[in-house]
Formats: sequence, C-alpha cells, structure tokens
Amino acid sequence: MTLSYAVVTHAEHCLDYLREALFCHSDTTLEPVKEVAVDENGAPAKEGSTGVHIDLVAMGWGVTHRCRDWGALRDYMGNNWNDWPEEYKQASGMTH
Repeated sequence: MTLSYAVVTHAEHCLDYLREALFCHSDTTLEPVKEVAVDENGAPAKEGSTGVHIDLVAMGWGVTHRCRDWGALRDYMGNNWNDWPEEYKQASGMTH
C-alpha cells in the first residue's frame, strides 16, 4: 500500500504533536529505586525461580508528584485579555 503525501505529512504532524505534548507536560519528579529480586525474564522472583538476580526498579509508590499550576496560566490569560487580538477572543469562546 502506498500512502499519499497528505496522509504521511498529516501523520507526521500528529506524531510530532504527541511528542511535544509528552515532552512539555511530562512529570520530572524523580522516583527512588528499590532493589528487587527478579527472575531470568525480569519478573519478580518466586521461590524456586531460576536465574534470579537483583535489579534496580523505580516503583513509583510513596512519591509526591507536583502538578503544573494551571491557575497561574489562567491568571496570566485573564490579566492580559485586553491585549489579545479580537479574533483570538472570539475563537477562544471565553467571555471576560
């Protein structure tokens, strides 16, 4: 199957949009690692497992994550409303 130029460029745009969203909104909280006994497949080791070794795993539990302050963004937008071009105000659907 051959994809058209329009389909390929649209897919590239969508994937780039997702990449940017992940990059810009990712959580930068560091999670401590814990030593965990794992088997040869990387699963938690059970009694009698073969190939058991210790691996460092970020569990993600017990860590406080910090959310972005969307209130600050809303405040900025509200405080700068008068500077917005009229077409942006109409397109936003916001009333002030």
